[in-house]
Amino acid sequence: MLKPSSLEDTTLIQPTIHVWVSEKQDWYTIPDGAVAFETQP
Repeated sequence: MLKPSSLEDTTLIQPTIHVWVSEKQDWYTIPDGAVAFETQP
């Protein structure tokens, strides 16, 4: 769920799950312990 807001302060953005990680960019690192799905759960 995304809430409308400004991206001026991104410290408020704390993803809880990661989906489609099989398609992520090589430079992005998923934090240890994060819930991740290779495709759509």
